[in-house]
Amino acid sequence: MRKDYPDKDWLCLVGLIHDLGKILAHSLFGNEPQWAVVGDTFVVGCEFSDKICFYKYFEYNPDYEHKIYGTKYGIYRPNCGLNNLHLSWGKYFYKNITILIIYVYIDVLRYDYNKFILLIHRP
Repeated sequence: MRKDYPDKDWLCLVGLIHDLGKILAHSLFGNEPQWAVVGDTFVVGCEFSDKICFYKYFEYNPDYEHKIYGTKYGIYRPNCGLNNLHLSWGKYFYKNITILIIYVYIDVLRYDYNKFILLIHRP
């Protein structure tokens, strides 16, 4: 990214935040298997699509050869609709939760700071 866009130093930070959920694969942050932290959000409860990023690692997923989850439709009826599908919890959900926690923390800091300012400026 740095090589392709050397004049956009902010893009590296965006890239880091974008892939933050992959930290879940590290032993200090959950030691999740590769198939659990791929970049894609995918449908669970049925056969894994070969269009999923790093699809080859799904052979280590316990659902890969499951007698129901490993079939084309799995737990779903054909044409059941998107609202009826269950999706994986991947890096995008993790990233969004992380960003939400940061925003909440910033609000807590603001509250704490304002409380401090009010205390020191009491008449």
